[in-house]
Amino acid sequence: MNAVLGIVGALGLFLASFALHIAGGVTGQGWLFAIAVGLIFFFAVGFVWIATLLAKTRIRDAHRYFLIGCFGIALTLTGATLWAASDRSFEAWHAPAAPVLVFFATAALARAEAHWRNRA
Repeated sequence: MNAVLGIVGALGLFLASFALHIAGGVTGQGWLFAIAVGLIFFFAVGFVWIATLLAKTRIRDAHRYFLIGCFGIALTLTGATLWAASDRSFEAWHAPAAPVLVFFATAALARAEAHWRNRA
């Protein structure tokens, strides 16, 4: 059940950022739009870590299928953000960049979390 809550919560954060991005664009508030785009990218590449955090587990302790599902969602969201950033057109570098970005973001966030937990 925690796995489902983690995935739904992480998707909710991504979708809330997307709604904020739309609101910033519609109202012409560039600062809000820019913040929302940054949040969208963060929640896309950091999806695996965010979902595990919301599921109240650590990446090393999470179930394999949960991580595979999260990684698949993260690849999809990251690919979509790269597509949108390229004026909604596919580029050859999107396919190799998405898994690399997701992997390194997940590793960096997990390492930062471990460092933070060890200091507390």
